[in-house]
Amino acid sequence: MSNNKGYSKHNHRFDHSGLLSIPEGTEVETNPLNMILLDDDPTFGVVMQRFTQYKNIHLDTCQNVSDFAEQVSASRYDLAIIDYYLQDCTGAEVADALGNIPILLISRETQWQKSTLYLSTSVMEFVHKKFGADVILNSAVRIVKQVYS
Repeated sequence: MSNNKGYSKHNHRFDHSGLLSIPEGTEVETNPLNMILLDDDPTFGVVMQRFTQYKNIHLDTCQNVSDFAEQVSASRYDLAIIDYYLQDCTGAEVADALGNIPILLISRETQWQKSTLYLSTSVMEFVHKKFGADVILNSAVRIVKQVYS
């Protein structure tokens, strides 16, 4: 919602076309980060897709391990976001099988902490889903920058 001064309630300046203006001199990342999400909850995948639109991230989503394996073998990803509790296995098992992509594990549950000794070395971090898509994606971007810089 904007007021008469051309500012939104979040204090972002808008131009006359209604699109967010980028301040002069701001560096804009032109190459999106390429990520993949494995989560058997289709609603969460849709939410994550919506948030990536504003973060210069390309996100492929998969709801099962076989589709995920097919996507990973066909494309290069900067990071995989994997739900810890899947229908057929755990995210840790997928991480062990994957091995060559940095991984961010997510879950609605907190019991995963008991099995952290068994996590693959490619698992960089765990974020609880209760923190939301924005926090998950911010963590993902930070991990990618950390790994590839």
